[in-house]
Amino acid sequence: MAHINRKARATLRGKRIIIRGVLKLSDVLLRFLGHGLVDVGGDDAKLEKLSATSSDLASLLKKTPQKAMAYSLVAFDPSAPVDDPVVTDARDALAQRWPTYINTFAGVPIAVIRAMLLQALSIAAKQDERVAVAFVSSARNALQFIEAGHERSIWIDVVTLIEAQVDAKAEAEWATPDGISVEPMAFSAPGLEPPRARYSKVSRESFTKKYARRFWPAVSG
Repeated sequence: MAHINRKARATLRGKRIIIRGVLKLSDVLLRFLGHGLVDVGGDDAKLEKLSATSSDLASLLKKTPQKAMAYSLVAFDPSAPVDDPVVTDARDALAQRWPTYINTFAGVPIAVIRAMLLQALSIAAKQDERVAVAFVSSARNALQFIEAGHERSIWIDVVTLIEAQVDAKAEAEWATPDGISVEPMAFSAPGLEPPRARYSKVSRESFTKKYARRFWPAVSG
């Protein structure tokens, strides 16, 4: 907490970042900062650059939601390879906002990249259900095998919130209505003619020849 600026420290002191009882997804970076997982030396300007980069990545996700799964897998993995294409995309996006970031972070800042990716996924998931579903599906399968460590509370809050959003959307679309309103229909039954029966006489001899011998040969014989 030593490197958190006063405003962030006041926000984080003794509680999670909560808005009306719900995690504010745009504050994921602050959560990482508060847990000592990201260090910007107490510089608000640097934090703003990270936040702006997260928004850029979120915009990219909205344009190409098929990347959500790959983004999620890197965000989950503290040991993500530095040459992963997603890591490269994130580094390029950060360089656009902050060309000298390498002077602040030693080597490839995987923790920073993962924090930005998680914030980007959180923002995009709120606006695009395809991103939300991909993220939740990945989280259910991957997080149980990853040592979350000090990130655990962050992941629990983010996954719980996005999962609730996905569930609410599914329930709204698949819920069975109490009733269905149908416009009145005009229906006229077609006229029907009464059935007509035809009667004819059959002689015993003719009946015996045609039917009785066929069905009761012992009797008719």
